[in-house]
Amino acid sequence: MKWIELQYDEDKPSRIAEYTDDDVGCYFDGAFGFAYNAWRLINLAHEHEMLADLGTLADVDFTATVIDLTDDQFDRLVSLSDYAVDWLNENTLRPPFIEGKREYYLYWGWEDGDFGLWKYDEDGERTD
Repeated sequence: MKWIELQYDEDKPSRIAEYTDDDVGCYFDGAFGFAYNAWRLINLAHEHEMLADLGTLADVDFTATVIDLTDDQFDRLVSLSDYAVDWLNENTLRPPFIEGKREYYLYWGWEDGDFGLWKYDEDGERTD
């Protein structure tokens, strides 16, 4: 991953990260639990200058298991983590690349409980 500086605009990030197929893989292992990994995901997006109100999660204990969260806390956590995934996919550069005769695409997302940057083919099938 490399950072690319952007022209200043107060409503947009000042830099953008470019990822390549060398960056593909699991970033947050599902064994740590959803609440913990959702918080790590939100932090990752925040490090990429995601503009979001993290104060909405001020009362959420991210060391707790999902069972320990109230319904409202869980809903806010899910909502902001979904927003973070979408934000990363819209605000990081992940150019398509060709391997052999096939074109591949990189997307951030949850796969089998793990969060990462995954490689998909033109049919939307994960290939890594």
